[in-house]
Amino acid sequence: MRAPLKIIIRERLKEIALKRLNARNPKELLRYPLVRFQKAFCPKFSLPELMDVLRVLGLKKNMTVFIHSSWNSFFNFTSSPVELLEALIEEISPDGTLMMPAYPRQDVNYFDVLTTPSYAGLLTELFRRYPGVKRSVNIDHSVCALGPNADYLLNDHHRSETSWDEFSPYYRIGNIDNAVIMGLGVGKNLEICTSLHCVESILRKEIYYYSLIFPTSVTYTYRDTDGNEDTHTFLKRTGNMDTKKLAIHMDKTYFKETKLSNLDIYSIDAGYVIKRAIELGRAGITQYTYPVPDKKLFYKI
Repeated sequence: MRAPLKIIIRERLKEIALKRLNARNPKELLRYPLVRFQKAFCPKFSLPELMDVLRVLGLKKNMTVFIHSSWNSFFNFTSSPVELLEALIEEISPDGTLMMPAYPRQDVNYFDVLTTPSYAGLLTELFRRYPGVKRSVNIDHSVCALGPNADYLLNDHHRSETSWDEFSPYYRIGNIDNAVIMGLGVGKNLEICTSLHCVESILRKEIYYYSLIFPTSVTYTYRDTDGNEDTHTFLKRTGNMDTKKLAIHMDKTYFKETKLSNLDIYSIDAGYVIKRAIELGRAGITQYTYPVPDKKLFYKI
């Protein structure tokens, strides 16, 4: 049977994106005209200007901060990624802890905590290589950290049954006072806020619906910082999401969004967002659109 026209069009767009524009999905085709416009008409912005905005959003000395970033969005930024990285470290020193995601490519099946590159963006790979930075053992959603809270955040990630449960940095940041999650150029409405996955990780043994999000398991081999090899098995997440479904329920006292030139920036209190998202999850309010969140599936196990 001939495929529906919309499927044919979608697949053709994917082919064009991959072969001609080096884009990963059809949505990126729509991004190119916007980027050209923003490069032409949005003002350049400097490192001091960016740091001023981050301070207004709550960045300060001795705090723990998790940074999500997309360097592709920094085309109007006048400084280098290394300069930004060093400014962030300096801003929260001497007793702050900086965190960034450091997950590898999805086709990687062996994880060396010291050498496997981060595929979470340019800034994250530079951070991974920065002196003194530590990294969690987790091939699915590894995290790097620098600062006094690094060991607490990272040391048990290889014990996680999912990548975002109680043993993960994504959950443990919520147990630290004076901790925020920030996004630089990663969209609006918490589009990239990985700690939201703590919801299904915590509730999967409590409410039936969330167990459906982890249908399979993955086992891989890793090498730790001492050169020892072992294996880790975790539950693999699936599903489609719309984070706006959760973002609209966040208190603006704790969740702040702004824009500097073309760059979307957000900040949210780490403890608040994890606790609030789990609270919403128990009430049947989820970021997931698939598996379809039928109310009949939200019963206690």
